[in-house]
Amino acid sequence: SVSKAARLRSADATGCLHRQTQPTSKGWSSRLADATGSVDADDGDIDSFLAENYPETKGLIDSSNEVLKSLRESSASGYTIFAPTSKAFSDLGDKKRSQLDDPRNLEVREKVAAYHAIAEPVTAEELFNAGGVITLGGEIPTFLVGGGLFGFMGGGDKEDGTVTINGAKLLRSFTIGNSVVHEVDGLVSPKILWRYADQLRIPGSK
Repeated sequence: SVSKAARLRSADATGCLHRQTQPTSKGWSSRLADATGSVDADDGDIDSFLAENYPETKGLIDSSNEVLKSLRESSASGYTIFAPTSKAFSDLGDKKRSQLDDPRNLEVREKVAAYHAIAEPVTAEELFNAGGVITLGGEIPTFLVGGGLFGFMGGGDKEDGTVTINGAKLLRSFTIGNSVVHEVDGLVSPKILWRYADQLRIPGSK
């Protein structure tokens, strides 16, 4: 079954999201096989896996009680984490890293964390076939890059293609128990959130 969080955009005038199915070419299948894997992490202990391999992401997720609550409620069926690499956090620069760590910006940090979690498992294949995903923070777009869909868009070889999640490139995916961790080369949260750092509240927030 297709994840409810993974959607494909239609080009109709309503702006609604419509799920579609697409055949997967041999090239894309090969790419998916290379980019995904199953990990035996303490019998599916995703917390240990994140702490060992993506400590910055683990700290980000742990900072939001609402995100942790949603993930605990979804633990039986599984959930999805977008895990930026350590380099991705380093590339933010000193200012943004300091803003994330500043207790005064906890609301921004919690919102950033929410965009890195989905309360259901979304596989790499679903990301390849989706035009967007609905995270705990809100909807973010996904795009095929490199060879494009089936190699017909953007030039290049279709086997060199991948998918981006709000601009962050999918590097690898891991299945841990019922859950999925997608390693990405950048934060997937909207860049506009940085505008609200060092302010008292995010406009429109509760």
